[in-house]
Amino acid sequence: MTRFFGSRKFRFGTLSVALTMGVIAIVVALNIILSLLGQRFNLILDLTQNKEYKLSKETVEYLKTVEQDVEVVVLNNEIDFKEADRYFNQAALLLDQFSQANPKIKIKYVDLDREPAYAKTYADLDLEENGILIIGPNNNKALTLDDLFTYNYTQYYQVYISESNVEQAVASGIYAVTSELPIVTILKGHDEMSTSSLEELLKKNNFEVKSVNIATEEIDKNTSVVVIPAPKRDYTTGELEKLDAYFKDRGREQHGLVTIFGYEQEELPNLEAFIKEWGIEVSPKLAYETNAQKKLETLNVYLEDKGNILIRTDFAYLPEYAEEVFAKDLARRNRQCVMLFSRVLNTIYDSEPGPYGQKTTKVLTTTADARLYPKDEAGVQTGQFTSAAKSVRESVYDNKKYTNTAFVLGSKEFFGDELLWNTGFANYEFALNVFNELSQRKSPITIQPKTISVEQMPPTLTAAHIKVIGLYVFTILLPLCVLGAGLFVWMRRRHL
Repeated sequence: MTRFFGSRKFRFGTLSVALTMGVIAIVVALNIILSLLGQRFNLILDLTQNKEYKLSKETVEYLKTVEQDVEVVVLNNEIDFKEADRYFNQAALLLDQFSQANPKIKIKYVDLDREPAYAKTYADLDLEENGILIIGPNNNKALTLDDLFTYNYTQYYQVYISESNVEQAVASGIYAVTSELPIVTILKGHDEMSTSSLEELLKKNNFEVKSVNIATEEIDKNTSVVVIPAPKRDYTTGELEKLDAYFKDRGREQHGLVTIFGYEQEELPNLEAFIKEWGIEVSPKLAYETNAQKKLETLNVYLEDKGNILIRTDFAYLPEYAEEVFAKDLARRNRQCVMLFSRVLNTIYDSEPGPYGQKTTKVLTTTADARLYPKDEAGVQTGQFTSAAKSVRESVYDNKKYTNTAFVLGSKEFFGDELLWNTGFANYEFALNVFNELSQRKSPITIQPKTISVEQMPPTLTAAHIKVIGLYVFTILLPLCVLGAGLFVWMRRRHL
């Protein structure tokens, strides 16, 4: 017996068994470590060229600055959401990384079909299946599928998702619910247009909306943007002095003004003179399109002219984006606004600043084929006309820079129910861009939409994938291979 234990065969056999057991122990330990890391950190190894399944470094750096608790609620069952298609799967992977970047951001899934009472808790928001609700310390924000994805159509008019905007939309939403609400003050008292749709848009997007009768009340000094919504009666000198005092107040470095005009207005010499001081002249004439690609033939509109009702489609047209700040990426996404019954605006200080530093910019225009209505005695005037314009006045006082920005729109119908809430048009998105820009509430990050390049499951390693790899590869397959190799070596050497 002693001879056997001291034999060469025993020594080699023992070494093989020890080696095999050691490798198995290392593999099992590695499997346990990977599983724990996968559960703790939700590891993702993105092998795509454009990192379609990973948050950008810019987003991660911003998320680390969030100091308040935020809950991001996906409005569906987790499994159904992840398995809807590859874009939803990508959205789920990105959302997991939001909470990984900052533990104060919690991700939760709520199935509205199983928990109908949940939607009633947020009845003031439009919650929809597969949408996202972001709950912040002071306000909440609902993201729809149109916010999360870009939709397109096949040649057979079938709808499909072409791009993911999840990273940008959720990061911007978190910023909106953790920052102070900008105040928008709507001036009343002059038989203005209905602003119910505009107010609903603002409230849904985390603006505080106030109404002020300019004749009897003062404008809140904390107001970010003042709105003059197509009044039918002119402003008095005293009312305009109140408005002027708001823009001269040094308590704010940024002031915004949105002035809306309409084709039914009478002459408003005082208000029009006030707007002209900004460098924007308002014409009583309307613009209409003759370019067939820009006319909105599907929208029948009615115009009363000297007691006659005219049915005209050319007063509804798709304007050109002449300035990018308010349009953002709408043109790239082929999202078009609709202009209806727009008065023509003339910008005065496009090339050189005005006497008070005013700099004007055309924002929305017709094509060069547009015409004016009514026509002049000399005949029809054709050209490119402006429907929306911007003026910026900058000044320096006590080494501080102050910026006042006015946005003037020639069509009150732009903010009407028919155009604002029609998801086929971009009026809603454009209007929101205007108020975000004027209130200086900009997203801290700008992320390009992501296109998922493959139809299959993402080429990533998630916690679930790590578990599968650990179970089948490291725990079963690899130990069996090592054990088989050990047995083979032992069999070859047992007669040594």
